[in-house]
Amino acid sequence: MPAGHTITQATLARRLTLLLDTHRVQGRPTDFPTISAAVTDAGAKLSRARWAYVRNEKSAHTPRDTEFMRALAEFFDVPLDYLTSEEAPIPASVTAALDDVREAREAEVIEFATAQLKDLSPDKLARVTDALTRAS
Repeated sequence: MPAGHTITQATLARRLTLLLDTHRVQGRPTDFPTISAAVTDAGAKLSRARWAYVRNEKSAHTPRDTEFMRALAEFFDVPLDYLTSEEAPIPASVTAALDDVREAREAEVIEFATAQLKDLSPDKLARVTDALTRAS
């Protein structure tokens, strides 16, 4: 493992998910073509397959390519060590967006549940939605 790369794949995947959610709530692009173009512009390569395994917590392929990791860090505007070191703290920009990320994730759960339970009576659906809202 190269010096400075002490992160596990599970931690890296969770951090990338958080960074994607942070970008999303800030109205910044999170689509693969945008990320791939930014990584390529920074001198690294990102295929759809690589992006899939980098984001998978159970992948056996933790990237160790410093240029690739640097390009991702630049895209997400975080210090390189956040993507390469298990001990790195959460960047202030991410911490500042955590409440918005939590709210967006909770809204997605409620939206999904509502769509799945659309055949319930309006009263029952309202009670389920209310229960989910209170639980969050």
